[in-house]
Amino acid sequence: MTALLTGLASLLVFGGVVLVHELGHFMAARHCGIHVEEFSIGFGPRLWSVQKNGTTYSLRLFPLGGYNLFSQPPEEDADPPAEESAPPRKAALFPLTVSGQQFEQATAWQRFFVALCGALMNFLLGMAVLLVAGIMIGYICSAVTDFVVTFAEESDIVNLHGWSLGSFSGASWDNVAVAGVITGVTSALVFMMVKPIAAYQLGEGYARSMGVNIKFFRVALIVLSSMLSACVTAFAGPISFVGIAVPHLTKRFLNDPESMLRELFEDSDETN
Repeated sequence: MTALLTGLASLLVFGGVVLVHELGHFMAARHCGIHVEEFSIGFGPRLWSVQKNGTTYSLRLFPLGGYNLFSQPPEEDADPPAEESAPPRKAALFPLTVSGQQFEQATAWQRFFVALCGALMNFLLGMAVLLVAGIMIGYICSAVTDFVVTFAEESDIVNLHGWSLGSFSGASWDNVAVAGVITGVTSALVFMMVKPIAAYQLGEGYARSMGVNIKFFRVALIVLSSMLSACVTAFAGPISFVGIAVPHLTKRFLNDPESMLRELFEDSDETN
């Protein structure tokens, strides 16, 4: 039963991704005035279809892909169409009526735009999913916090409010001692990894040639950075998490950090 539900969920998710991808091609074609003969989700026998504005919208048996049929193949005995002037550019983003030009008659830039919009829609879908997931997690955490606050003492509520704003009014020397020990030990371990970090910034291949265990290095770096961020946030409040941007801002002020790292390694090699 679990395998069946997993398979159905996978087909549903994959079908949604395909729908968004093909919808990007379709909307781009409509914008460029290219006639779409059929907009189909899935392959195989047709299960459902409807025709509107000269386009057939269909759903097929196997939801493992989709396609946009821009024009029917030309007949061999048909006379070549007379040359016509290029259709005027549409002012609306997605016009309800299209000029009916074939995909082959569109300009190179229009064909490129139609091909690009499928991948672009998948990118936007991923960003939207991340945004919605972040909002959902935020609301869940807020609900848990409100539930805990309901049964908390008034003094704890005041300390929680001050902690969320970055205040140290609710902190004690015991908290300072714990945070100091964790931060000190973690910072010492990070300083011991200065050379592997510098080598990794020059590329995985260079770091591997310098003897850095890439898999262990990644795990250690993630664990140590998570410990530092969690300790600072737990002690000084979520507003202190803004400090994560400081290393990136500092890096921007350096003209060429990679050249500085190369000089550091060259000097150490000459010394040895």
